Amino acid sequence: MIEVYIRAVRQRFSELEQREKYAVLGLSVFLALFFFVAVICKPIYEYREDQRKRFEKNLELYTYLKSTETEARNISKTSGPQRNSGQALLTKVSRTAQNSGIKPSRMQPEGDDGVSIWFDSVSFDKLILCLERLQEREGVAIILVSIERRDQPGMVSSRITVRS
Repeated sequence: MIEVYIRAVRQRFSELEQREKYAVLGLSVFLALFFFVAVICKPIYEYREDQRKRFEKNLELYTYLKSTETEARNISKTSGPQRNSGQALLTKVSRTAQNSGIKPSRMQPEGDDGVSIWFDSVSFDKLILCLERLQEREGVAIILVSIERRDQPGMVSSRITVRS
């Protein structure tokens, strides 16, 4: 079936003058290069750039978290002047998670001043934003963070323990 079309194209091409053949060949090469760049190279380049930007953003966050690690550990070891009840901490965690655009799948008080929080299939970026807000704005100490990748890109499940 295709052979019939190929023969017809070859026959028409052979009937062209030499200058017209060069023009058709030049146009064919141009279209092939354009197709290659537009359909193959450009999406690969854009994907690579997006991944590079995500990597740099996450690297900045990792560097920041590493630089504040000792401070966070010291804060969690010392008892602050203000101790909140477990119920107030549950409210803070719930409100901050909601403001960050995620919802805990489960929350459980841990003693008088601690809460364990479970998140199932949430955005990694939103989870880190929530943790940052808890620490910086609410003064909550993050004691334990366990994060597992999900099948969907950018999605994670985690268990977090915090203290007021």
